[in-house]
Amino acid sequence: VVTGMDSFQPSYMSIFPNPANSIIHFRNSNPKASHIALIDITGKSLIEQNVTHFGMQNLDISSVAAGVYTILLFNEEGTIITISKVQIF
Repeated sequence: VVTGMDSFQPSYMSIFPNPANSIIHFRNSNPKASHIALIDITGKSLIEQNVTHFGMQNLDISSVAAGVYTILLFNEEGTIITISKVQIF
């Protein structure tokens, strides 16, 4: 559930590969980041995962159908701090 968004800020997350087919690697650089979510076109959250504050992490997308999705990075209060698009094939 999206609860709000801070004023637009530079991206705190890098995602690769994009497009992807089984695993997305992402690096978070925001110390306030709490969790990440993969959202479909209808707004449904398909995958949610807690994040560490720094370093490389993986998101298993092997069970997700091909398409274009939104990745949201949230802070501890549930506010979106970064929005990215990813294509899954």
